[in-house]
Parts: sequence; structure tokens; C-alpha cells
Amino acid sequence: MAGKREMFLIVVLFLFVFAGCGSPKFVVRYRYIPPENHNTQSCLRSCEEKFNKCQMNCRKLYNECLKEAYNSATRLYQELLQSYNVELKAYTEECRAYSEELSSWNDRYRKIYRDYLFFKKVCNKDHDKYACRRKKDLEKELNAMEREKPRKPVRPVKPDLDRLVNRLSLKCLSNCGCQRIYDNCFVSCGGKLYPEKFCVENCK
Repeated sequence: MAGKREMFLIVVLFLFVFAGCGSPKFVVRYRYIPPENHNTQSCLRSCEEKFNKCQMNCRKLYNECLKEAYNSATRLYQELLQSYNVELKAYTEECRAYSEELSSWNDRYRKIYRDYLFFKKVCNKDHDKYACRRKKDLEKELNAMEREKPRKPVRPVKPDLDRLVNRLSLKCLSNCGCQRIYDNCFVSCGGKLYPEKFCVENCK
């Protein structure tokens, strides 16, 4: 594998994104220059071994973390599902009470509104003081009823296992710094790293 990490082996380190829509995007890559001394091959092989061991341990820890995240999410999902079922039952009762309250409110509102239209018509036509005063009183009552209109209960949200798994999996890291370990080892063996900037998007 040491032969694969030759002079033009390029590793993406980080991404520069310039502000503004349509701005060019750049990446900085390292060019690997092996040591001129061929006696350092064993040193470079040790760098490969360290890198591979780091990657293997990293994958192992990452997979274990994902497994634990799934198990934790499953346990949490069961707890949330029980709470959801209790809330859903309460929601059903609230909906029944809401329907009854809304029906009663509509009946009363329609009755007052009919009276309001009647006194409004008389007030506008005959300018009767009693009718005009009654129209204002009924208008205030309708406005008060609007503010006190029964509110529809909010349906509880059913828990989502996939969303829980994704959320808990965020703590699992797939990057353990293995590339940095290799780079430091490569330099200690006498190799050199040269950074080069390349445009990868919106280039002109």
C-alpha cells in the first residue's frame, strides 16, 4: 500500500467557501513528496501500518457507537410510544368535548348574529335609538364570543424511530484523525507535504 502513497497522492484537508452567491469554492490539497533516501521505506511502511490500525479501530468504534445509538433510540422510542398512546387517548376525549362545545357555541352565535342583523337593519332604516343601542350591544357580544371560541385540541405527534436513531447517531464520529497521524509520521520519515489550492466549483 506504501506504493500508492507516492509523489502525487492527494488528500483533501478542508474546504474554503467564500461568501456570496456564486462565489468560487476552493479546496487545499497536500502533495506528498517521499524522502529521497530509499532506506526510509521501512519507516513509511510503519506509517501505513499506523494508519491502517487507526482506521480499523476507528471503524470498530464507529460501528459500536451506531449500534448503541440504535439500541438507545429503540428504548427511547418505546417509552415515547407509551406516552403517545396515553396522550392520544386524552386527545380523543378532548376532541369529543370540543365538538360539543363548538356545536353549542355555533348555535348561540347564530342566534345572536340573527338578532344583530335585525337590529342593525332597523337602526339603519329608522334610526331608532333602542335598536341602534341594541345593535352595538350585540356587536360587542359577538366580538367577545369570537375571542372565546372553543379551540381545537392539538393532536400529539407520534414518535419516529428513524428520526431518533439519526439524532442519537450524530454523536458517533467516523473521523478519528488517522490522516493527521499518517501525515505526521510521513514528515518524521523525511517526507514533505506541499499545500496546493484548487478551485472545485464556480471557477472562472
